[in-house]
Amino acid sequence: WITNTSLYKSYEELKDENIFIKEEVSRIEKAQREELSSVKKQLARIEKARREEVSSLKKQLAKAIEENKLLKTHNKKQDASISEETGTSTESLPTIHSPYSATPQQERA
Repeated sequence: WITNTSLYKSYEELKDENIFIKEEVSRIEKAQREELSSVKKQLARIEKARREEVSSLKKQLAKAIEENKLLKTHNKKQDASISEETGTSTESLPTIHSPYSATPQQERA
């Protein structure tokens, strides 16, 4: 009888411990799901911000390209106007070299 009683107590303790372990596993799994959900939301926010930044940069690039085209058109008109006023082609005007670039003499050497 003593053996059966001690076995029964051991069984009850193991059963309680098993319930505790199952509850603990359940709590951990819930915490992991919540953390995963949080990480997914954070990743979605980062991805959205990245797409917005790319879109903004594309718009800036398109604007810069358009401004460049307008400047080229404006410069061509000015060149044509100078040619008409002076009777010479702007192509015959001397080329101004940047102090940071090689002069024609340096390039030939």
